[in-house]
Amino acid sequence: MQLGTPHSPFTYWLRAGLSHGFTTSSPQDGQTMWRKYSWTTNTIRPKILHSFFRAKFSEIGRRYRHLPATWPGAKVIATLIENASGKFIYAATVIRFIETPSDTPQVQLDIILKLRQHGVSNPLEILDTLYTRIIHSTPKSDLTFLWLKAYHILGMWHGAPPASFFNGLCEASAGEAQLIFGALPSLIYAPSRGSSDIYLFYHKSLQDYLDDPLRSQAFSHIDNDVVHEWISQRIARSFLCKGPEVSSDESASPSVDFIWDFMVLISGCVGNAPARNVFEHQDLVGCDADWWVGHDQTDLSTRSMIFVEVHRNCLFYSPCRPVCKNWRNALCRWGLHKLPHVPSGAVPLLLDRFCIRRLKGCRKRDLSA
Repeated sequence: MQLGTPHSPFTYWLRAGLSHGFTTSSPQDGQTMWRKYSWTTNTIRPKILHSFFRAKFSEIGRRYRHLPATWPGAKVIATLIENASGKFIYAATVIRFIETPSDTPQVQLDIILKLRQHGVSNPLEILDTLYTRIIHSTPKSDLTFLWLKAYHILGMWHGAPPASFFNGLCEASAGEAQLIFGALPSLIYAPSRGSSDIYLFYHKSLQDYLDDPLRSQAFSHIDNDVVHEWISQRIARSFLCKGPEVSSDESASPSVDFIWDFMVLISGCVGNAPARNVFEHQDLVGCDADWWVGHDQTDLSTRSMIFVEVHRNCLFYSPCRPVCKNWRNALCRWGLHKLPHVPSGAVPLLLDRFCIRRLKGCRKRDLSA
């Protein structure tokens, strides 16, 4: 995918869900010559960065007629080139931030110019400072970082979920997704409402920033454990609400797409914290377990996984926890004999019930074998 404008000699190109580089065009012997640069392998020469900034500031000037023809001036461009240190991702992020409609281009540019790099030992520091400043500029910066990190973690576990599903899973109030991700056009691509597309990080360096607590130390209080717990809470909330907590339409029933993606999430996260911790939430005591167990989108492997996971933290020779009772009773009413890898004999089930010899879960590939 290429992103550019008719007036600019620069075109971004996307690959594998990330903004992977850019191309430049220039007239030569009556023909347009193109050269492709990779953001991960190329250090961009100052001359190219200068041409990029000049072209992009010229585009902005055509949209905002009040800006002087010489805006922002040679000195400012030189400062930005120096800060970039040959990294085109810095230059591209700066331009996208200036174009963010939250304020005028000059105000956005002034914010960039006030950022300072405190040392030369870490060449990524100026880029990390830029990421931190952009996130802090959003209305709810901690929640913005939490959503970004959660989306990144879910993507690593079982592939990036559709944006519409992620919004439905995470929203606690109407319009929250737009408030959070709508303020980040300089960092991510957000698909249109109702689209099945995913959110795209413009560059892997942002994901590295989210992964590294030293690089994102301004948000060090939102570590992986906090994010895992929050994802677990959101999953439990969707179980309780039989779909998104905030409905996107007037229908009382959740969309088939949401339930399908939700079941994919539960199955895909079976070996990770949310899938294990979600059944600890008291919300699941009051949820309609029979509704979920009997739903058409709940497949055999997911039912088997739930049967095992809800009992995981019950204690030896003790009464089962209320959450376990709610879900296992629903599965018994649905029919345990239909579940693969759950023995039909009374003895194995009794040994599992009293935590003497626990049953093991199953995976999708076990069912297709």
